[in-house]
Amino acid sequence: MKQVDDDYCKLFKPIPLTENIGMVEPIDRLPGCNPITYSNATVCTDGYDPKTMNNTGTFHIQSKLTGGYLTFDPNTTIVYANATTIDPSYRQVWGLGWAPKNLGHTVTNSEINNHFTMQDRLQIKGMDADVWEIFSFEQQPASDYIAIKNLRYGQYLKVEQDFTISGQATSITDASLFKLITPNGGYVPEGLKPNDFRN
Repeated sequence: MKQVDDDYCKLFKPIPLTENIGMVEPIDRLPGCNPITYSNATVCTDGYDPKTMNNTGTFHIQSKLTGGYLTFDPNTTIVYANATTIDPSYRQVWGLGWAPKNLGHTVTNSEINNHFTMQDRLQIKGMDADVWEIFSFEQQPASDYIAIKNLRYGQYLKVEQDFTISGQATSITDASLFKLITPNGGYVPEGLKPNDFRN
């Protein structure tokens, strides 16, 4: 949660840390709640409901193997599957983008607006989308989990022992299963629906 209270900006309620702030897709109102009547932000009242926060298009990616959220190291740009699920930061919030010719999706980080790229290990990079930056999602039968396939190798992502993620798994094990958790107001997570990933 973030909260600002100074002479220039007063937010009477914290902004849920997972709220869409415009990095993944455009927003239709100001984030958070504030008392400025000419804005379109959520009005602050005693009955303020955090579920009204706009988290459109954002989600956490949780590894079944580690239980942790996907995050990245800003120095190496390597993606890891070991971030805490308690009070996550924007570094653990992701969104989908469209790939050329409907080949799949790009996966964009909300903190720096860069997306997945399949190098020797999964990393993040700038906004250009080529084969190495395109991924597809396969919902697993009778399960909340998905497998993520990268177009570069045509194989599945897999969490390794050092929590990095490789891209050449030919079969789906727990190391290749992930759950996409939608931040609902930063409080009540809900899983994304399979229809959200159809091209």
